[in-house]
Amino acid sequence: MSQLQKITDIAGQLGISVRTVYRLPGFPSPIRFGRLVRWRAEDVAAWIEKQQTVAGRRGRPRSTREGV
Repeated sequence: MSQLQKITDIAGQLGISVRTVYRLPGFPSPIRFGRLVRWRAEDVAAWIEKQQTVAGRRGRPRSTREGV
């Protein structure tokens, strides 16, 4: 069985507010058990990894040719 995380734990891990977590584009959908809301830890980790990959591509130059 996978680990489940609370929104407050995720917000603390990312260093952002709970409200901001809900606004993140492409953030994984939660699992709901009545009023209880949790996220799969591996879904959150995969989303974070994807964001790091995308952010890393933004900072790299498109051309490696010198003098251009």
